[in-house]
Amino acid sequence: MEGGRRKHLVSVILPVYNNESTIQKCIESVLRQNYKKLELIIVDDGSQDKTQQICQAYGKKDQRIIYQRVMHGGVARARNYGLLRAHGQYIMFVDADDFYYDGMIRAMERAMEKSGADLTVCTYHKKIGNYCIPCTIREKAKLYTVEEYLKNTLKDPGHHYYGVVWNKIFRRSIVRDNTLFFDKDAGLGEDFIFNLDYLKCIRKVQVIGKHLYCYDCTKEKSLSRKERKTIQDVWYEYESRRKIFQTYVETFQIKGIYEMNQRGIMHYWISFYIRQKYHLEREYVNWKKKDKKTLNDFLEQDEIIQGCVKEYKGQIEKEKRLFFIKQDIKNKIKMILGILKP
Repeated sequence: MEGGRRKHLVSVILPVYNNESTIQKCIESVLRQNYKKLELIIVDDGSQDKTQQICQAYGKKDQRIIYQRVMHGGVARARNYGLLRAHGQYIMFVDADDFYYDGMIRAMERAMEKSGADLTVCTYHKKIGNYCIPCTIREKAKLYTVEEYLKNTLKDPGHHYYGVVWNKIFRRSIVRDNTLFFDKDAGLGEDFIFNLDYLKCIRKVQVIGKHLYCYDCTKEKSLSRKERKTIQDVWYEYESRRKIFQTYVETFQIKGIYEMNQRGIMHYWISFYIRQKYHLEREYVNWKKKDKKTLNDFLEQDEIIQGCVKEYKGQIEKEKRLFFIKQDIKNKIKMILGILKP
């Protein structure tokens, strides 16, 4: 009992793959939480370094750890295995390059219990080199209806705050009863697809204005942040984003708020369009001219993208200029910090 209240078992799912340099700090951040009624499910996705030995050593010292090594199949498969092994009333996630701040699990579980919400979301810090920068999303701390929360995502649907699973706590009963799993074929944005599928099934979302997680965005973790992309990478990213967008639309339709928010949802593709324009001008310097032309022609001819661009006619150039300025500043800062090559 804690404060006259029964503590619920929280299952923390940790997928690992060749994380020998960061895994100890990550595991320690979970085990030292002041909320002790937890299980840490470590799913080793076929690591080839010392990750396996480190995890197994921790497993021998702490009975709350469940360690399982599986054949390499990607983070979605690893998380799905963790979901199948979870016993807790609540489910949380952590990535092996990151770590929980002290008190995270207690704060998240308490918020769920106090509010009666089906999902709780916190904010976080981004670790860039030796610096920690607060998350740029400033969502008001309160209890939202799921419809209100979905409308909030329109501010920036591609933002990590809304897309990732590691700054959230879920009810396992909802995951189980609706047979929710990560899309192993998504390649990009499987977190956001999972979150949207979960949002289809719930009514209330609690947002707490606390920085409880440290996200290391220095390391290359996904296709969306790969510095030296090929044209094949961009095609793959586009197909993945189509799948995300379809799920996004379905979620708004199921909740009965699609028609009134259709234009806002279209902005998802505006962001993709402007970002690719920036990459073409500033970053795809190693591409062949024919590949750059192929991508540019695609952006100007694709029916989905151009339908959205047409809807936002008159605003595109202003948004484009603003994005270019912000992105140039970000890249200069990264170069100063030594985490981006010129």
